[in-house]
Amino acid sequence: MLVSKDWYHLAFGTPTLWTRIFLPPYIQYLEEKVASYLARSKTIPVSVIIGRRSSIGCLRVITLFDGHLERIWSFTCVVSVGSVDVLWSEINKMAVLEELVLEKSPEISPTITSQRGNNLKVPSLKKLNVGNVDISWANTHLFQIEDLQLVYTQFQGVLVMDRLFDALSRFTTLKKLFIGLYSNFPLYIRFWEENGARPKGPTSLPLLKELKLKGLLDQQVEIVLREIVAPELDTIFLLEGRNEGFITERWPVLSGHFPRVTAPRLIK
Repeated sequence: MLVSKDWYHLAFGTPTLWTRIFLPPYIQYLEEKVASYLARSKTIPVSVIIGRRSSIGCLRVITLFDGHLERIWSFTCVVSVGSVDVLWSEINKMAVLEELVLEKSPEISPTITSQRGNNLKVPSLKKLNVGNVDISWANTHLFQIEDLQLVYTQFQGVLVMDRLFDALSRFTTLKKLFIGLYSNFPLYIRFWEENGARPKGPTSLPLLKELKLKGLLDQQVEIVLREIVAPELDTIFLLEGRNEGFITERWPVLSGHFPRVTAPRLIK
């Protein structure tokens, strides 16, 4: 197929056509592709998708964006093996980042992360989706976060609810929250006390509109709902169809806390 010189120059001279940079795991001329996309997109913000690589491999790709990290508004990275600790400092340099998807493939012998360096400090971030990644919630500051998705798989990652709820109390702009556990080991989600209230009291989420919970036992669903105050919440999804007992037995006790919710929606 022949393309006229006018169309050729138009395509190469239109920066918006070069703002989505997809880098699959096996790609030839990686450095050349990154350089050409960055040059042709000029100063326009870009989205970057890094296909499945080791953590060191992902870091090497990120270094190709040196001098342009502040242009990345959307960043996706899938880590196949290794600790994600090495990535945080580079991610924190993405000054205009609005969307972050960071996933780690589950391992039978999971990589232990220190959490000391897992401090996410990107003030512009609005959407965060992490899978099997431990974050140091105590030192994470997300002043504009609206959509938070946390997914954990068997053998990988521990979601410490007390630390998470402490962090949520600072996420006053949060509108959507999803907590998913893809595992047959529900105790991988560690609660403060299974039968007790959190010492610091409920967490206020004034703008929360949607809550999705997947893979939690009935008792754990109840604990989460008892520990949040969300006057604007109008939708609760319970995924995988494991919580029929909660809806029939426990929801009537809690329904008064969420006047906008008729009943949680059970999605099988």
